[in-house]
Amino acid sequence: MSLNITTDYAIRIMMYLANYYDPDPLFAPDGSCSGKVIADKMNIPYNYFLKIVPRLKDAGYLISFQAAATCSPHHQKTSASLTSFT
Repeated sequence: MSLNITTDYAIRIMMYLANYYDPDPLFAPDGSCSGKVIADKMNIPYNYFLKIVPRLKDAGYLISFQAAATCSPHHQKTSASLTSFT
């Protein structure tokens, strides 16, 4: 039996959240984690990751939100952050 790529990536995301929880240095104090970190660590293309996360969120498997990260005093960018249910 083989899984389609979307299912494979969704499982990788949930495995990361379940197995690699560490408040420091990847996770924020509130238990969130950067989506870019997960995509990179689990070898998932980030654009594909961004399409899978809303489906996992809608199914109730995780909470996702946009967090502002300050790069410099004059520039801000947003990045996706995730928190799994415990």
